[in-house]
Amino acid sequence: MVETWNGEDFEKRLEAVDQLAVVEFYTKDCPSCKTMAMIFDSIAKEWQEDHREVRFAKVNVEHEERLLNRYRIRSVPTILVFRRGKPVVESVGNMGRGRLQELIRSAL
Repeated sequence: MVETWNGEDFEKRLEAVDQLAVVEFYTKDCPSCKTMAMIFDSIAKEWQEDHREVRFAKVNVEHEERLLNRYRIRSVPTILVFRRGKPVVESVGNMGRGRLQELIRSAL
């Protein structure tokens, strides 16, 4: 399941993750974000069946200026992978299934 996080609870939820959190930052009107969302959701479902230590979340950044600034997000979609609350991998723009899987594996 992909969770929806927002600025109010982002840090709290991030701290609750024991291992990896894969977070997609998006806006609802971004065409590239819509394409990426389908891939992200599919990968999340696959990974969560086999890797319980990986959590997946989305953040709509339209009203999250603090998060945009804190993580230096300048373009969407942006995927950040956090390990124990710290960002360790970043990817900006659309990517295919294989690239997203590589991104997650590289952070494990």
